[in-house]
Amino acid sequence: MTKETTQEKQYQIYFNCDTPSESKIVSYNGNLDDYYMVDYFDKEECRWVRVPFQTLQDVYNIMTNIQLEKKSVKNFNMYPEKWLSQLRNTTWNEETNEYEKDTITNRVDKYGTRYELISLGITGETQMDRNEVLGVYGSTGYFVGQKND
Repeated sequence: MTKETTQEKQYQIYFNCDTPSESKIVSYNGNLDDYYMVDYFDKEECRWVRVPFQTLQDVYNIMTNIQLEKKSVKNFNMYPEKWLSQLRNTTWNEETNEYEKDTITNRVDKYGTRYELISLGITGETQMDRNEVLGVYGSTGYFVGQKND
């Protein structure tokens, strides 16, 4: 899914990319706030394009390329990687006046497990790391590990 290519946190992604080779090198500076997931449907090639860990400049370049090549696309989406890494909200809790958290991330909900694994590979986090940051423990979710006291 991903392969580290240098010590500078550059990764090669092998899924539904916006390049003809279906492969793209992405860099990661350690701050999720700087990155976005782009996805859209390419009507000419009849396929979904999904490109994680893109900077705003990368997103601009993708959009410019679509326009310059006069590509026919639909359902263009851009989501912050930080939001995608958070546990999904489920039902509203009247007692606490906030949403209950699910056992899966927004990324798994929207894109499935392969992109969650790509994210974990790029960030160097484990799912347990992510759960500890979010304050969630348990064994009911696909990616949620158990806390060992």
